[in-house]
Amino acid sequence: MAAPVADLGGLEPLAILDQVVFAVAGVVIAVAGVTTTLLAQWAMGDSWRIGVAEGERTDLVTSGAFQIVRNPIFTAMSITSVGLTLMVPNAVAITGLGALLIALQLQVRVVEVPSRCARKVRRISCVSRSPG
Repeated sequence: MAAPVADLGGLEPLAILDQVVFAVAGVVIAVAGVTTTLLAQWAMGDSWRIGVAEGERTDLVTSGAFQIVRNPIFTAMSITSVGLTLMVPNAVAITGLGALLIALQLQVRVVEVPSRCARKVRRISCVSRSPG
């Protein structure tokens, strides 16, 4: 109806989300998500890195947003993606949102679960659930 941004890729927008109110909400949500992502990265200080090298150890951040959510960066990235999907409500955007959510879940399981298990080596249930 009133969200021509969805037409940029030549794809038909999803009718139910093709409303000005969703596009505006999408902008607000996306900006909040990007801002929160940057703030969470800043809050990690020296512990912020991309990827995890074998044997690398950094301090566990437990203050600020990390008191509420174990991974506020991934949470904020998800929020940003929801906002972008509302701004451009088509099948590609929704597929991208789904792919991001799946990728983040896989990343957490590959990086954080083995790390947690290493700290709790005596817990058989944790060791038996770790990938690899």
